[in-house]
Parts: sequence; structure tokens; C-alpha cells
Amino acid sequence: MNHLKRKFFILTILLIGIFFAFSCEKNTENSKEVNSSPALLKASGVNVDVPFEPIRLARATTNRPRDGKNCGCNECFGLCNRPITSAYNGESSLIGINQIDSNTVQIYFLYNLPSNFDEEFGIDETTTLLCQNVTYTLKIGEYNAIESTGYVYSEYLTENIEYFGVVEVDLDE
Repeated sequence: MNHLKRKFFILTILLIGIFFAFSCEKNTENSKEVNSSPALLKASGVNVDVPFEPIRLARATTNRPRDGKNCGCNECFGLCNRPITSAYNGESSLIGINQIDSNTVQIYFLYNLPSNFDEEFGIDETTTLLCQNVTYTLKIGEYNAIESTGYVYSEYLTENIEYFGVVEVDLDE
């Protein structure tokens, strides 16, 4: 009888151990799902404002300082303040804007990398971007764009969005 009790005790301990092993593995999987939830990414990541419509990603300069190229608001990478018309065949993109401080914003290129992406990002005329409740006026200048990937959160779109590049731009006072 003692021998039978000991076997039952060992079998019970093994079953409890197996149960805990599987429950720990399941908790690990659940924690991965929770960590990728929008609420946690929003709390730990970047929250961006998104303009109401895609933005024309081209410079307005007729004499780019680097090489004298005539960009004419159609080709070279940057921002052009002119509206997009049906005749425009150039690059446009949805962007996200994160205000770092009172003088600076980061612009994220959402969903894909613009085909005209260049490390030199130019703003040749005062450009105003209207988001949900915020207006950003960007300062004329040349800025360094960085190709990188990650995710930002948009309260307006209520989703996490993959970005493929970012540029830090000064605000016009």
C-alpha cells in the first residue's frame, strides 16, 4: 500500500509540473500579444498627428543648392506647399508629425518609403500642414532625412502605422 501511495504522489507531482510548464508557456504567448497592443505602443511609442490628405513630397526650388537642378515642385525630395491637382504625377505620401519641442517636429513617412527619397530633404517655401487640431508651419531650409523603419501610433486613425523614414524639421516662429 505504501508503494502505491508513493507512485500516486510522484504521478501527481509530475502532472502538476507539466500543468505549470504549459501554463507558463501560454502566459509568455499572451504577454507578446499584449505588448503589441495599440494602447501599450501608444504609451511607450511616438504619437503622431496626421494631415487630412496626402502631402506632395517634392521641392519647389528652381535652383537646388547642391547641384543647381530645377526641381519645380515635381521631382526633388522635400515639401511643396502647392496643392496636389489631378495633373500632378509626382510623389505624394501620408505623413505623421510628432512635435519634439516648441521649435522642432519630426516628420514620419508612413506606409512606404517615397520613391524619390533622398537624404537631402528641402523646404523652399513656407509650408503649413493642417492636422486634426494643430497647424504646423515649417521653416524653409535643407534637412537630413534618415531611412529607418518602426511604428508610430495615430490617435486620429486609431492604429499603429509602420513608417519607413523620418526627418527632423524646424518650425517657423
